[in-house]
Amino acid sequence: MAVPWLLARYRPAIEAELRSVLAGHSDGLYDMLRYHLGWCDEDGRPAARAAGKALRPALCLFACEALAGDFRPALPAAAAAELLHNASLIHDDIQDEDHQRRHRPTVWALWGKAQALNAGNALASLSALSLQRLGDLGVPAQRRLQVHQLLYDTCLRLVEGQWLDLSFEGRSNVTTSEYLAMAELKTAAPIACALQMGALVAGADGRTLEALGRAGRALGLAYQISDDLLGIYGDDAKTGKPVGSDIHRRKRSFVTVCALELAGGAARERLEQTLAGAANDPGQMGGIIALLDAAGARAWAVRQVQMYCEQAMAALHGAPIPTWAHDGLREVAGFLAQREA
Repeated sequence: MAVPWLLARYRPAIEAELRSVLAGHSDGLYDMLRYHLGWCDEDGRPAARAAGKALRPALCLFACEALAGDFRPALPAAAAAELLHNASLIHDDIQDEDHQRRHRPTVWALWGKAQALNAGNALASLSALSLQRLGDLGVPAQRRLQVHQLLYDTCLRLVEGQWLDLSFEGRSNVTTSEYLAMAELKTAAPIACALQMGALVAGADGRTLEALGRAGRALGLAYQISDDLLGIYGDDAKTGKPVGSDIHRRKRSFVTVCALELAGGAARERLEQTLAGAANDPGQMGGIIALLDAAGARAWAVRQVQMYCEQAMAALHGAPIPTWAHDGLREVAGFLAQREA
């Protein structure tokens, strides 16, 4: 599926801003960061590798432009959103022991967990530091303070969500409400933050901030459930990560949690036993998928993605943005619902 024009529109400006944040930092630690961002190989040689979708920074710039007519004042906030997200990815790869991301080795797989922790911490620090340039772009001090506070609060929420996610591993009694509460912290909060930072830079009022926050949270939940579906039903040649790795680690996803809730009696017991044995027998993946489908979990998850996308668009009606902005976000929502990577 083609990348929505809204995401493609801001990519060159986002890339330039990110490179400016890392400019002046020498090799070693910073080559690890550039490697993760897809700018160089593991030896520090320049390389053009597939980068992420840049969803969060694009949404930040989108909100600012939709409300103020110019996205450029929000570029430092967009960089902050993307750097914080990538810091969380490095840490997530360590915690999940994932060896691949975007079709190449993860940072910890190359440099070890200790140095990967340093890399993730460095990106998180650069995320906050990147906001200093807001003043150079004429953003008033009060707005800058609000953006800083929102970013720090979101960083804490993200860590809280990651803690919950790890605490679910091995549990067979995780409920969908518990899972969604975790996803709202870990995934939805940073997406809502990106939209709201762009709106704050644009001088949005409280009502608009709340509307964009609701839209971002709904998009975030749609994104997480879509990601969970790809983790089971996706093509690893497209996703860049081994399909089924979460199941093999006994990590809960929305799909498996739903299946355990929907299945009853003997079917639930069989599914629990099969999921528990998956860590030692990767060959069970086909049988697990059959059990998940029999419980109706895949169909239910797809419907939830669509529902949250619709909620995001409904929330957007509370923000005074032009028609092109509504259309652009609707295309992004459709992309999240149907993406293959």
